[in-house]
Amino acid sequence: YFVDIVDSMFQRAALNKKQVAIMFIDLDGFKAVNDTLGHDAGDMILKAVGVRLTTIVRASDTVARIGGDEFAIALGDITEIKHVEQIAKTIIQEINQPCEYKGDICHVGASIGISLYPDHGQDIEELLTKADKSMYEIKKTGKNNYAIFS
Repeated sequence: YFVDIVDSMFQRAALNKKQVAIMFIDLDGFKAVNDTLGHDAGDMILKAVGVRLTTIVRASDTVARIGGDEFAIALGDITEIKHVEQIAKTIIQEINQPCEYKGDICHVGASIGISLYPDHGQDIEELLTKADKSMYEIKKTGKNNYAIFS
């Protein structure tokens, strides 16, 4: 479903001479929550993150959980990269907010890689791969930040 929506966003962007930003988000510290508080706590974190992400982006954008503790977001009709950077900063701030689970406080962070259609690729697989690569660069340099593919 995510792929179909993003393909439509690419078509609209091409017609309107705009961009689509693909964000690949990996939660920092998620394994520690699962290991110390259990999978129910991890499930609660995933649901809370999903809600937070959908409240940050516009209704025309798309959020998907793509596996484990990884999410993808497609932001359509992008004209300026600073808009994408502001959303990335907001996501990091919101994900950093603690969650409570049965009296325990849970903390996770977010490492975000970003790629842009059409600058960094023409299809969702290529753009996800490049965003993923950028996300791993952030993981190497301290986590809880974002990077745009270069």
